[in-house]
Amino acid sequence: EAKRQGAFSFWNHPGWLGTAQWWPPIATAYSDKLFQGIELVNGNSYYAEAHPWIGQHKLTIMSNSDIHRPSLSTEERSLTLLFVREKSLGGVREALDSGRTVAWQQKRLIGSEALLTSLFRAYVQVPAEIHPPAGTRTAALLLRNISALPFDLKVVETPKWMTVTSAQAAPQSTALLTVRLTKEAPTTRQRVTLRVELSNALAGPATPLVAPVEFDYVP
Repeated sequence: EAKRQGAFSFWNHPGWLGTAQWWPPIATAYSDKLFQGIELVNGNSYYAEAHPWIGQHKLTIMSNSDIHRPSLSTEERSLTLLFVREKSLGGVREALDSGRTVAWQQKRLIGSEALLTSLFRAYVQVPAEIHPPAGTRTAALLLRNISALPFDLKVVETPKWMTVTSAQAAPQSTALLTVRLTKEAPTTRQRVTLRVELSNALAGPATPLVAPVEFDYVP
């Protein structure tokens, strides 16, 4: 009946009674197009074994508080972030149907690599360029985190002539990453792309997001 009325339906707490499995009744319901999403996050629970099904079956990620009390604190409340094209009921439905959602669970994000990268770029502001002071081989890379989430930034890839420290970007604050240059550092302006791992942004089970950080190096 829900399908007949055009409802958006999703499978709730798939791992409630243990390890989530693609049970035969679920497979039948899916093949009959009776649900389009799955509750990957339920309160404090994250069903990692269900995460691969998002891509395999093109399911929309849902993240819910499962509230059984009058209210929850901000830190307790799990919720679903939607990438809408317009702020309307139709915009919400279109985002759900298109699978453009990310789970926000306390102090982490869970979703596709593409959407998590978009959020990271929106949340963490990168300077256009860095300048090492004259006569030195170090420079400051200041990353401004405008979100309500902390981000543990681990630099995993740099140019061969550069090393960059890792840091934590606390919510609504600026993180200082120290850039050190080798003797082989170029003497002209260079476009630099770092790759940074975010431990609290999961693009898959036990798979932290690795996102690019880009800026110009100006000697």
